[in-house]
Amino acid sequence: MNILDKKKKDVEEKMEKLSPDITHSLQVCRLALMIFNDLKHIHKLGEQGKFLLISASLLHDIGISKSFIKHHKISEKMINKIPFKFLNSREVKIIGNISRYHRKALPKETHKIYNSMNARDKNIIRKISAILRIADGLDRAHFSNVENIKMENKNSKLTLIIKWKNQPSNVDLSGLDRKKKLFEQEFGNLLLINK
Repeated sequence: MNILDKKKKDVEEKMEKLSPDITHSLQVCRLALMIFNDLKHIHKLGEQGKFLLISASLLHDIGISKSFIKHHKISEKMINKIPFKFLNSREVKIIGNISRYHRKALPKETHKIYNSMNARDKNIIRKISAILRIADGLDRAHFSNVENIKMENKNSKLTLIIKWKNQPSNVDLSGLDRKKKLFEQEFGNLLLINK
């Protein structure tokens, strides 16, 4: 088993122990990876970026066990305190930041931990957070109602094509629409949603 596989296993073990809704975490991870793979020619984050996305997707909601209202901030704090066996402190801080930005406020220089990161890591955090926000918005109701998604890039417009298992709920559609601002900022494209 190589080091990346050991790191993934480490994160999966923590998710199984700490996640209040493993099904949602796995669904968000699955959707986020579809977006990540469709946009790899744009974001150019490679295998390390994919690992950071998987990790943040699996751990983004662990703070719900303490409080729903501020769970994004609590998730960041909890991630930074987890005794991972194979992740280094930089990876943990990035994963915590990405989880912090899966909802509510966008990354800001006034946020202490984000501000402590170097420019390269801030770029990674913003791009992966943007993808995670879209994936989380697609499963806002926690029903795993999205079967498949595809991101098409034409004429400076990205279109998210969604295949639903059942008719989408207003919760899923409003969640997705509210979470696309960071995505549009980071990828420089208008995000159209084919519902």
